[in-house]
Amino acid sequence: MSKAEDIKAPFGNGTDVTNVRLFTCDSTSRANALPASFNGKYIEITNETANLAQYFFSKNSGASCDETIAATDAGASSASLGGSIAGNTSKQLLLPYWANNETMYFVRASVTSTSLRVEERSNG
Repeated sequence: MSKAEDIKAPFGNGTDVTNVRLFTCDSTSRANALPASFNGKYIEITNETANLAQYFFSKNSGASCDETIAATDAGASSASLGGSIAGNTSKQLLLPYWANNETMYFVRASVTSTSLRVEERSNG
């Protein structure tokens, strides 16, 4: 069975934390560790408000998003340029794998405040 055929719903047992995380996102770029259980999994990111957000994933805890990067005819690029997620929308994507001794960080920023909900969606 492929990961796409094995979609997992949000789950909790009433005692332990669920497989969902809700992250702050504002004009201060943030990089916070993802749970090890998200390693190599399909996830869904939902932007909880109408505000556009930028994000990427990194093994560098010092990585940051820069909302001031301007587009160019040749295509602007930067170590701080992430993907975007429009307000009140969701995206499904596959996280990269990381080694047991590594940490994957969810790096994000938004010109105005929003919350980004990240849900683990695959079992393996």
